[in-house]
Amino acid sequence: MKKNKRIILSTLFCLLPIIYGLYFYNKLPDVIPRHFDFRGNVNGYINKNIFIFVLPILLAIINIFLCYIISFDPKNKDKNTKIINIMLFILPVLFNVIFILILFTTLGYGFNKSFANIFIGIFFITIGNYLPKFSQNYTIGIRIPWTMNDEENWYKTHRFASKLYIILGILFIFSKFIQNDDIRFYITIMLFSIFILPLVYSYIIYKNKK
Repeated sequence: MKKNKRIILSTLFCLLPIIYGLYFYNKLPDVIPRHFDFRGNVNGYINKNIFIFVLPILLAIINIFLCYIISFDPKNKDKNTKIINIMLFILPVLFNVIFILILFTTLGYGFNKSFANIFIGIFFITIGNYLPKFSQNYTIGIRIPWTMNDEENWYKTHRFASKLYIILGILFIFSKFIQNDDIRFYITIMLFSIFILPLVYSYIIYKNKK
């Protein structure tokens, strides 16, 4: 019962942007910015109705699917409820913040690049902080053969990955103090690193134990 309540609440949070959109609907143009470059300039647009109605509904559908996978993962049974709750709400919260930032930009308040980067930085730091706390499961974390078959490998790999996520988060937070061309390079390298290096690190642990 508690699982279903969490899923319903998480899904409703995904639909919350529809209320924001309806409130400002008549003030919004027919097309809305959907993508920004590193300097905060708009380089992509989307139809207003798709942005306000279709995207939240699509996210809610995806979120229901993800919530059920996370909540009913047999390896998540009786695990830390706090961590599961964070994973259930991290995507809806991120979507709401992005939606509000784009909405305010469309209404002429300007795109606050510093705030956006700080939020993204906090997002990555939060993930990095909780990665080592995930026990082995089928839905969350670095799920490759070497981590799924060895609990020690899982733990060490996630501790290693958590440091990369935290470094990336710090880069985003302090990006306003770094020249744009430099920060693009550093962030690109770190984004590549958080996907590739943990896999390599996990494989090295696996080979050393053979």
